[in-house]
Amino acid sequence: MLHTLVHRLNQVLIWLAGITLCGMVLVSCANMLLRIWGHPIKGTYELMGFGGAVVAAFALGATQWQGGHIEVDLLASILPRRINRWLKLAAHLASAAFFGLISWRLLLLALSLERSGEVSETLHLPYYPAVLTVALGVFCLILVFLRQILNLIQGRT
Repeated sequence: MLHTLVHRLNQVLIWLAGITLCGMVLVSCANMLLRIWGHPIKGTYELMGFGGAVVAAFALGATQWQGGHIEVDLLASILPRRINRWLKLAAHLASAAFFGLISWRLLLLALSLERSGEVSETLHLPYYPAVLTVALGVFCLILVFLRQILNLIQGRT
């Protein structure tokens, strides 16, 4: 159940990241072309910043799911498999705790930005939705770590 839910959620987020990235490319190219004729798109820099944050955050969970993040396994080749499993479990627990803290702080930051009414300089877009989407991406990464922790405890990896 958790396995399927986490997998589907991260599939949706990676698709949204891809759509956002395509939108960023289109806006960037349109801005370059329109700049030639003296009509650049207002706020392109801000849109690229918001879009980049969404793309990076939404790709975190899917990348961890697929094992796409770097892993230093210098000791893995010389240590017994059982010890490697315990080390991987400790690393996943520490990562889940670390990113849990990050997600929590991002949520608090988003609430603070929403209360203060902070907006971007050119387009006057509120910052808090972008911070909330990053918090969502980090939370989905935590769900992947929890799934991996359960798999290690159950002896499936």
